Amino acid sequence: MGKMRGADRGSKFHQKFSQFPSTEEAVDYLVKLEPNCNIIGVEITDGATAIQNIDFKCKPTAFIFGNEGKGLSEKQRSICHEFVYIPQFSTGLASINVACASAVILHHYAVNSNFKETKHINGKFM
Repeated sequence: MGKMRGADRGSKFHQKFSQFPSTEEAVDYLVKLEPNCNIIGVEITDGATAIQNIDFKCKPTAFIFGNEGKGLSEKQRSICHEFVYIPQFSTGLASINVACASAVILHHYAVNSNFKETKHINGKFM
């Protein structure tokens, strides 16, 4: 597990993290772990599909999030099977903060994949 900030509130103890020196090594690991994994780039590009219009129930999925200003690199784009974007309903914004974008994308993924909602008691998720 790599270095995590204190703001994670202990979530690092509930997730498995892996770090790789290159994109290629990360993809190799992923394909060995889940051979049918669909690698989806989060990018505003021609041919990208709005996140709410994707059916994730078909197979395991991995997301690649790009730099907030420059987006995905050509190397990152080359490994993606498809692309999704988050629709925006205002003018003047070119991108969304990557942490916010990740939250939106992963929420849609969880809902669409029929993940079971975590129980909450007294204002806290258990």
